[in-house]
Amino acid sequence: MKSLREANETRQLRTGVGQLLDYHDRLRERATDVRAVLWVEYEPSEARWIELCRRVGITLAWPGQEDDVLA
Repeated sequence: MKSLREANETRQLRTGVGQLLDYHDRLRERATDVRAVLWVEYEPSEARWIELCRRVGITLAWPGQEDDVLA
């Protein structure tokens, strides 16, 4: 989970993606079924983040998407 503010959105998303890739890699050593979900406070202002995350195996989500992410 990453908090976002207009002033730090890009930095927080970059940090979150990097941290999540690291955590996901480490957890895959212990379990075979690991999903990477980056939960943020609101939909990012740049839609490119959604596709970028998808390409690297991360689900980018925000409030209102609980059913899609937890299904």
